[in-house]
Parts: sequence; structure tokens; C-alpha cells
Amino acid sequence: LFLVDLDLPTMMPMGCFVDINFYSSLMTKTVGPMVICLFLNLVAWIMNKFFAKVDKEAWDIDGDGVIDREEFMSARPKGKVIADMCDSVAFLILFFVYPSASVSTLQFFVCDVYDGDGDSGYNYLLKDYSVDCASSEYGLWTFYAFAMIALYPLGIPTYYASVLFKDRHTLLRLQRLQIEKDGVEAEIKARR
Repeated sequence: LFLVDLDLPTMMPMGCFVDINFYSSLMTKTVGPMVICLFLNLVAWIMNKFFAKVDKEAWDIDGDGVIDREEFMSARPKGKVIADMCDSVAFLILFFVYPSASVSTLQFFVCDVYDGDGDSGYNYLLKDYSVDCASSEYGLWTFYAFAMIALYPLGIPTYYASVLFKDRHTLLRLQRLQIEKDGVEAEIKARR
């Protein structure tokens, strides 16, 4: 569970500057990556909107009606390269942050109740016993936790599925090219 729940805010020696509890850790794990990804997506949108305008018909340099890899790479504008790189980095950040943010968001709802003989009946967060699950502060943070459940455990897989669905034709074309390349390589190997 440690590898999935990488808790950087509590691992950093920040306790002398700011009080770090589960709330601040949850906020750092969920809002920080989203701000970075939104910034990268904004840069990608700007690059695509203003710096990547190229007539796709001009990409067919040899005029054979097929845009091969060399033609595409040589005609690809710098703005498009930067936009694609920003999109890829944002996608990668979400991929690495997803497990930790999802686990932390769901851990918000795991409370430990002391209600046995001689116990006080208090209800504390299992991950951080300084958080009282019966407090009004916890009640307010519950809205945030539900929003993060919609964003991380549900939203990110939905986002990945939509990206894959949107690019399904390109992925199928790449798959066909890979199959053709493997066939040509096997044919060359068989001739030797």
C-alpha cells in the first residue's frame, strides 16, 4: 500500500513551517496535480490554436496521396510538437498521481470508532488520528472528498476512455502499420 499511497506532503520536513494533517495532504495530492495538468492543457490549447495552423494537404510532400511518417514529421509545426508534448506530460502526470490521489480520497471515509467498554465513543480518521470524524470540519471536507471521488477514481478513467475513443482511428492505423512492418521484417528474415 505504501507504493500506491505515496504521501509526499508528510514525507517532506515541512512540519516546522505548516501544520500537516490529512486535510492538507489530501489537498496537496489532489489539487496540485490538477493545477499542473490544467496549466499544461492551457499551453497545449494555445499552441494548437495559434501556432499549429498547417494545411494538412501540404504534408504530402511527395504527392503520392499518403502521408508517411517522414512527411508528417518534416511538416509538423513546432507549435503542434509543443502542444503534443504538453498533452503527453499532463497525461503521464495523471497516470502516476491517479493511484495515490484515489487511495487518499477513499481513505477519507475510513474512520476508527472507539465505542467499547471504557472507551470514549470518539470517531477518528484511521489515517490520521488528529482528525475527528464527528467534527463539523470533517463534515465540510466531506463535500471536497466527494468532489475528488468524482474527479479521480471516476473522472480520470473516464477521461482516458474518452481520449482512447477519440483517437481510435489513429490507433487502429498505427496497429495496421505495426502489423505491416512486422510482416515485412518477417519476410526479410525468411529470405536470409
